[in-house]
Parts: sequence; C-alpha cells; structure tokens
Amino acid sequence: MQQNNQTKFRQRKPSRPMVDAPFWQEYRIPYLLGSALENDVRALLFDARGVLWAGTAAGPRFLNNKEWRVPTGAANVTGCHSLALGIDNTVWIGSNSGLWYASNGNVSEATEFSNKPIGAVCTKGQQVAVAGPDGVWLRKAGEWIKVPGRAQQNVHAIHIADDGKIWVGTGSGLYILDPSGAAPTLRLGTPNTLLSSNIRGLDVLKNGTLAISSTGGLDIYRGM
Repeated sequence: MQQNNQTKFRQRKPSRPMVDAPFWQEYRIPYLLGSALENDVRALLFDARGVLWAGTAAGPRFLNNKEWRVPTGAANVTGCHSLALGIDNTVWIGSNSGLWYASNGNVSEATEFSNKPIGAVCTKGQQVAVAGPDGVWLRKAGEWIKVPGRAQQNVHAIHIADDGKIWVGTGSGLYILDPSGAAPTLRLGTPNTLLSSNIRGLDVLKNGTLAISSTGGLDIYRGM
C-alpha cells in the first residue's frame, strides 16, 4: 500500500508556479532632485532631443545620465511654474522671476519680462504666449504684443487655439482673449459652463479636443 502511494506521488505532474502581480515599486524609478524646493516639481517637459526638463520651486533642472543638473545661467530663476517647447528646441520657462528661455543648454532672460511673474507659457509654431498677473502677451515674428482684455491674476495655464485666440486658465475661470481686439473677452466657469472655475490645466488631446482640468474634474471641449 505504501509503495503504491509513493508511485502515484512520483507520477504527478509538477505544479506550475503562481505568477504574482507586480508590485507598484517595480514600475517606479525615483529621481529625487535634491532639496525640498527642487523636489517641488510644477512642470515636466521632454525637449526635441529627448532630454527631460523639470520646472521646480528652485528653478529649472534637466536630467542627464540619471542625475539632475542646473542649466548654465539658471541661478536667478526662481519659482518655475510652466515649461513649453518652441522652435529650434528652445525651452521657454515661466517663473516668479520672469520669463526665461533655454537654448543649447544655456538659460537667458527675456528682458521684456524682467521681474514680472509668469504663471503660464505655451507655444504654437513660431508663436509664444505667456500670462501672469500683469496680463497676457503674444510673441509673433520676434516681437511681443500685449493681448487686449484681462485675465485674473492667479494664472495656471495658457493655450493658443487654432483660430488664434488665447485661452487662459485661472483660479477664477477660463478666459478667451482675442489678440486682434475684435472680439470681447469671454469668461467660462461655474455654475453653467464648467465643473469648476479653478482651472488647473489646458491640454490638447490626440483627436484635437481640448481637455480642461480643474478642481471640479475634467471638461472636454470639442470645438477646437
């Protein structure tokens, strides 16, 4: 009887190992920047060469060989809020200390905005749009023009639409400004239009629609 049991045991097929679900740590690669201000990351951007840039409370940083570096000339950039990629791989930087741009790894100041806080910056082709407490500006053919109309001071996001109008997301609504001044400023917000008036981001999706993120949720605008 004992021999039969042993024979049956030997004839059993080996069991298959159980495949466990991966832990979230297996997908996570931490890249701590350093100080508390540097680890306060407000914006991320890949440039045309695939280099990762971070806009932090201490200024802009870029990742090189798994180490964060301070770009040359960035010592006076503080409180970086927004990053945008322009032509010729220029990285535009909106910060508490004004508007800056990085070209070939060197950061320079856009002197037109010296000590003027810039809360949001975006690009579209050769155009650059920026917004801050002092208003909204559009750069065309190398020159900055003040966009008529006024958005609120607490600026979080900006977008250049296909029709040339400037969308500005603020803490008190979404504003649509016409650079030509032909159309009045339009404000969208609660309770009838958006989930919240506290707009946090404006991002164009692959299908061309505009995603409007806010503290109330996500709105999709299909009229772009």
